[in-house]
Amino acid sequence: MLAALGYWCSGRTTAEGAARHRTVGEARFPTEGSAAHVEADREWARGSTHAVRWDPEALPRGSTVELQESVDGATWTMVETRLWFEGRARWTVPDSGPAVWWLRIAPVGSPPLPPMMVRASPSQRRSYAWTRLLEDTPFAARDGAGALVYRDRMWLLGGWNPLLPQVYPRRCSNDVWSSTDGTSWRMEKPNTFGTPAFDATRDWEGRHTAGYAVHDDRMWLVGGDVLQGHYQTDAWSSADGRTWVRELEDVGVPKRVLHYTVGFDAKLWIMGGQTMPDAASEPGPTELFADTWNLEGRTWTRVTAAPGWSPRGAIVGAAVLDHKMWLVGGGTYDTRDKPARAYHNDVWSTSDGRSWTRADDESTPWEAREYSNVVVFDDRIFVLGGYNERGNLNDVWFTRDGKNWYEVPDTPWVSRHAASTWAFRDSLYLAAGNAMVGKTMHSDVWRLDVVRDAR
Repeated sequence: MLAALGYWCSGRTTAEGAARHRTVGEARFPTEGSAAHVEADREWARGSTHAVRWDPEALPRGSTVELQESVDGATWTMVETRLWFEGRARWTVPDSGPAVWWLRIAPVGSPPLPPMMVRASPSQRRSYAWTRLLEDTPFAARDGAGALVYRDRMWLLGGWNPLLPQVYPRRCSNDVWSSTDGTSWRMEKPNTFGTPAFDATRDWEGRHTAGYAVHDDRMWLVGGDVLQGHYQTDAWSSADGRTWVRELEDVGVPKRVLHYTVGFDAKLWIMGGQTMPDAASEPGPTELFADTWNLEGRTWTRVTAAPGWSPRGAIVGAAVLDHKMWLVGGGTYDTRDKPARAYHNDVWSTSDGRSWTRADDESTPWEAREYSNVVVFDDRIFVLGGYNERGNLNDVWFTRDGKNWYEVPDTPWVSRHAASTWAFRDSLYLAAGNAMVGKTMHSDVWRLDVVRDAR
């Protein structure tokens, strides 16, 4: 693997890259128009933030590394410092100034790596502001609850909380709530799971991190978890949140949990996921899936077993934008035979579920994570919170194209994963999630709005 920024991704040799930059190194391009025909290694939007990566094995062990920028390829300014083993630094494209910039990695006391040229394109930035609507909701705190927008209401379905056995007698619930404003919530159906009132022929077992989608003008719940000692392989639908119909006793795909579920192109889609043989008390090795299935009528069809992205699940919510399904980040859960979790931050899209295109150029600035919320709002894909080896997260990022990412600054809510989000009536809402502090799980509601007069 070559060690240079950009070159080991693009396939150029280090010598070729250095020679090309010696040729153009003195040029300046003050406007986007004058740089439009310049061959660049990357084209990034103004104001967007990107990860700049290097191979740690190519640098002196123990070295401090500077990410440097230049407007002419000759004079360099330090942007930030990192240690050699980190393998990445972050750079934000300036909002103004030249339309061509050079970046390079320079180990202190050693020769720098060959530079990378970046052409700046017009900004895709938007400004947003958070408002807290509720500190405590009428529904109990939970994570992994379904979140759907249906018939001009926001809906919350089920969830998990092991800290409140009086509310969750079997850790998961099947209650249903709805709201039109995020402040006033109406209980459509009380929890029956774990109570004498539960009828398995007329209602679904309590669950969390299941598949949730609107399909065929009904709310659908597809699959579930393994917290009851077995895989929940059924599918249910409802038109009012109160009365549910079991559509399928077994959805017909290989057993799994943490699958990614999307309603798209008049079909239901299931992607990825994994098995948890330990929790489900079923023998056999852990299986990690990277496949795509869809439901048309009552038949599930495997569209592809090789989409290009690595096996994963634990993506909360769904993203459909520009007539495409998007898969953003995600990860795997630890099991006895696969004790190391995987975390991802790559971005993929498809218009048919079969052919997938990677949208990012390995420059996604936010940390790899799982259990992050993914939702489309304001014609942009948002990633909110999540979990990785550092614990719960609370950063919020958005993109218009999967490549250029902007951070919403100063997130006011406590770090969490597996929250519930809705894009509804020109706002984005976030509620609940695994926001444990001590032995308390929070149950709050926040609203994100566009700042219309931002310049």
